[in-house]
Amino acid sequence: MASSSVATENQAAQDPAAPPPSTRGPRATALYKIYGEALGHTVKSIGYDHFASCFPTPAKYCPDSLRRVWAQMMGRFEELARGEFEDILRERDAVRLLDGLDQLVVEASKRKQASESASGGAATATPIAPHTLPPGALLQAHIAPYLAQHAATLNEHMQATQTRNEELFGTAATQREEVQQLLEQLERALGDVDGAVDRLQDPGGRWLTNDIEKMDQELRGSSSR
Repeated sequence: MASSSVATENQAAQDPAAPPPSTRGPRATALYKIYGEALGHTVKSIGYDHFASCFPTPAKYCPDSLRRVWAQMMGRFEELARGEFEDILRERDAVRLLDGLDQLVVEASKRKQASESASGGAATATPIAPHTLPPGALLQAHIAPYLAQHAATLNEHMQATQTRNEELFGTAATQREEVQQLLEQLERALGDVDGAVDRLQDPGGRWLTNDIEKMDQELRGSSSR
C-alpha cells in the first residue's frame, strides 16, 4: 500500500511542461534516466523503518497513520526534486542543447563515413583539434563567414552601381548626340539667315527690297484710309 502511494505521488510529480521522451535525444534521455535512478535510490534510502525510528511513539500506537505521513513526505520530496530538476533544465535550455550536440555527432559521423567512402576505404588524416590551432587561424575561422557575407553584399552593391553608371553613361551619350544634332540644325538655320541677308544686300537683289518697301507703303496707305 505504501509503495503504491509513493508510485502515485511519483507519477503526479511529472512536470507537464517537460518534453516527452519521444522528443528527447539520446543524451537528454540518458540525463533524465540517470537523474531518475539517483532520485529513486535516494528515496529508497529513506525507508519507513528509518523514518519510524525517529518517531517511536506514533510508530507504536498508530503505525498506519505514520506510514501514510511517510508516503506523503516521500512523494512530496520527489515531486519537489523533479520540479527543481525541470526548472534547471528549462532555464539552461539543456534539452535543446543536448539534442543539438547529438545532431553534431550524427553529422560528424556522416562526414567521416563520406570521407572514408571518397578515399576508397583508405585511412584518412586525423583532424586537427581546434585547441591546438594558433590564434590567427581560430580568428580567421570565426570571422571568415562574416567577411564572406559582407564581401558578397559589397559585390552586389558594386554590380548595382556599375549597372546604374552604365545606364547614366548611355543616357549622357544619347543626350550628347541630341545636342550635337540641335547645334547642326542651328548652324544650318544661321547659314540660311546669313544667305538671306547677303541676297538682300546684293545690288542684284535690290528689286526685292523695292517691292517690299512698295508693299509696305501700300499697306500703310490703306490702313490710314
